[in-house]
Formats: sequence, structure tokens, C-alpha cells
Amino acid sequence: MSKRPNVTALRKRATTFIMAGLGAGAATVMSFAMALYDAAQPKELPIVQIGEPVDTGRWKVAVLGSQFDKERLSVEMEITNLSAMTSNSYSHVLTLVDPPPGLATPSYLLVRDNAIAYNLHPNMPERVIAHWQWPKEVPPPQNVQFTFMSQIHKRRDNLYGAPGWFDRPPVARIVLPIKSEAES
Repeated sequence: MSKRPNVTALRKRATTFIMAGLGAGAATVMSFAMALYDAAQPKELPIVQIGEPVDTGRWKVAVLGSQFDKERLSVEMEITNLSAMTSNSYSHVLTLVDPPPGLATPSYLLVRDNAIAYNLHPNMPERVIAHWQWPKEVPPPQNVQFTFMSQIHKRRDNLYGAPGWFDRPPVARIVLPIKSEAES
């Protein structure tokens, strides 16, 4: 007695595999289309005012003012470390939009004693001034725009399985009018 395959069961199986494949394909296409749409239609970053605190995940930052003197752009801010550990990774929280060619990374000084700002302790707001040495061949700006970069903490990253802080998209921006040395 020869055993014949159950044609109905084979058809049901084939139909199930085809439908599952079509569903997965449709989900992939939809996900890709949504990603393309989001990339083509970026959300406008909220504009914050001078003194308004911005939560960037790891840091809370409030820009208090700006000034240009002696070929140096200075921005005063209050920074609070929101993480559980002392850190000095605040230097990329405030990023200049369209920096001139040749602009070096800023140095940070503590307002209270003009010492170099190193590690900032958790939940202890600290006033600092960031100084950018402005290129001599570039005229002083009338105003500058900064973005507030953000970070997120993951208990396990995807590559090493270790905890850490990871960069995220900007969360806000600020446009600062520049005071000259004479206006101060």
C-alpha cells in the first residue's frame, strides 16, 4: 500500500509559508518607507531661551549668556550632571552650528574660581564658561546657534554587552546674540 501525500495539508502549509513571507515583506517595506519619510521630513528642534534648562539625558544645561572679546567666543552656562558618576564628558553637549573653518574645541573654566573645569559631580550644578578661540581671518559673529546634543544610558550595549552612555540626536537649539567687549 503506497502512502500518498496529503495534498490538502501540503497546500495549507504552502499557503501559510507564502502568507508569512508576504507579511514579513510588507512589514519590511513599511518600516523602510517610514524611515525614509522621517529622514525627508526632519522634526524642527525646539528653540530654548537664555536661562532655560535643557535635559539632555546625562546633563541638564542652561545657557546664561555669550560674549565675544579678544578673538574669543565665550558662552556661560550652568551644567548639572544627571548621571550617578562623576564625569567630564560635557564638552560635546553644546555644539556650535556651522562653525568656521579652523575653530578648535572649547576650553571650559569654572566661574567660581576661573580654574579649568574637569570632572563634574552628580547633582551639583556648576557654572562654567566655554571659550572657543576664534580664527583671526573670520569676522566676529553677530549671533551664534548651538544645538544641545543628548545621550541615553543603556545597561547593556549591543556590541559588548556593557553599560554606558550613548549619543542620541539633538534635543533643542538656542540662538545667542553676541555681546562685544564694549557692550559688557
